[in-house]
Amino acid sequence: MPSNPDRPGASVPPPTPAEREHVLAANTARFEEVSADIAARLRRVCSNLSDEQFSALVHEIADVKLRYEDREFRGARRQSDHPTTDV
Repeated sequence: MPSNPDRPGASVPPPTPAEREHVLAANTARFEEVSADIAARLRRVCSNLSDEQFSALVHEIADVKLRYEDREFRGARRQSDHPTTDV
């Protein structure tokens, strides 16, 4: 299949198992880092929640935060892939 210049990444080979493992480890570490930060900030104001409820809340907030970070990163990357030209 020929590469399509309008579809960035179409001609990029899939990641190797080692690359996937590295990305998974980095994502897990980032999730733990973000979760710990969120838990430290919220624990006092959420003292009425059980440990299970608090953990679920922290994980949900961390998940949303990381999804938005990823979305922001992808948007920035897309903009750098297609630089604007000043005319």
